[in-house]
Amino acid sequence: MFSNVYELYKTLHILSAQIPKFQRYTIWQKCQSKALELLEALISMSHQRDRTHLYRMSDQLDTLKVFVRLAKDTHAIDSKKYVNLQSKLQEIGRMIGGWIKFASP
Repeated sequence: MFSNVYELYKTLHILSAQIPKFQRYTIWQKCQSKALELLEALISMSHQRDRTHLYRMSDQLDTLKVFVRLAKDTHAIDSKKYVNLQSKLQEIGRMIGGWIKFASP
């Protein structure tokens, strides 16, 4: 899971050079920030292993999905990059969902 989120951030970082400047410091910066928050939550969860962190990660991932979709809809990224990012986000979402089900009483 860590490597998936880590790779997601690296992908967002690499793509930032291709994002139009006026969108790079708005929606794209939010995407990168959310990915870093997701990484931080994952690290916290690895130390404390409670559902609160899992739900926080799920919320951050959902927000990031919306931001990436918004980036596509505002033409900050093209459809090919969007599909690539969404597949990574969906994979991470499946992992988080599995952990939430496993942690539920």
